[in-house]
Amino acid sequence: MSFWGNLPSDAEESLGEPDIIHANNFSCPAGLQQARLIYTLYDLNFLEYPELTTEQNWWSCFEGVFGASISADYIISISEHSRARFLETFPHYPEERISVTYLGNRFLQTKAVQVPSEALKIFKTGEFWLGVGTIEPRKNLRRLLKAFSAYNNRSASQYPLVLAGGKGWLEDGIEEFIHELGLAEDVYMLGYVSDDELSWLYANCFCFVYPSLYEGFGLPVLEAMAQGAAVVTSNTTSLPEVAGDAGRYINPYDELDIASALHDISDNGNYREGLKKKAIIQAKQFSWEKTATEVLSIYNKVINIPKFGGYLG
Repeated sequence: MSFWGNLPSDAEESLGEPDIIHANNFSCPAGLQQARLIYTLYDLNFLEYPELTTEQNWWSCFEGVFGASISADYIISISEHSRARFLETFPHYPEERISVTYLGNRFLQTKAVQVPSEALKIFKTGEFWLGVGTIEPRKNLRRLLKAFSAYNNRSASQYPLVLAGGKGWLEDGIEEFIHELGLAEDVYMLGYVSDDELSWLYANCFCFVYPSLYEGFGLPVLEAMAQGAAVVTSNTTSLPEVAGDAGRYINPYDELDIASALHDISDNGNYREGLKKKAIIQAKQFSWEKTATEVLSIYNKVINIPKFGGYLG
């Protein structure tokens, strides 16, 4: 990281005089003389919701995205939403040099038959709600938990809520919050899980619930749909681009709306089954093969256009 953040004068020579350097995280190398710089844009949530991240993360993300706006020869955005927000925020960047290439799904579209680990054997197939994501405020877990509590109080179906995801930031008190809601026996926090475990959870959950406040793409939604899960997700940012007509959309700021969606899924088996069928169809619109083909086309395009030349005001 230190190399890319402060390129030496002979960097391109030491790298073998590459034609293209592709920056695939938020950092953006500067000072390239010959190589074309392609930058992958994920999102601008740190600008729109600075309170949902740490100061250090905010600065590193801003530094990279701003750097791309003044030095990237081409930008690949992972959603139309991210592209639009970038151009609104950095109107000096030429819009013809930024295009959208969606992500793909890493899991095969087949359901795992065997439970991949002892930790998951306590969950019955089709009898648990699932949430996936890093434990951080942007994932909106506290509103989900409040909605789940309200749903539990009115529903005869008492399936547990399973949360899979590693620890992030600014959510140190989430376990205490679960206890305060009286959900200690109804919510399971698994922490980080393996790919096999995650695939099994997607394929065997009653419903996947993803009320995120902001997403550059929303990869868990795609992964869940590819495994045939019914999906409840937010009606904001990029998520409708991913879920299409296969999701039950909610207002992520409205706990009652989230709870209502849970009732819709549990009270109407035909509706749930319809979402599951739509999910598989929608997921087939995305693949890493398609992504790779589009990225290769951009590489060929960038080689044949002048360097951006930067923007100095």
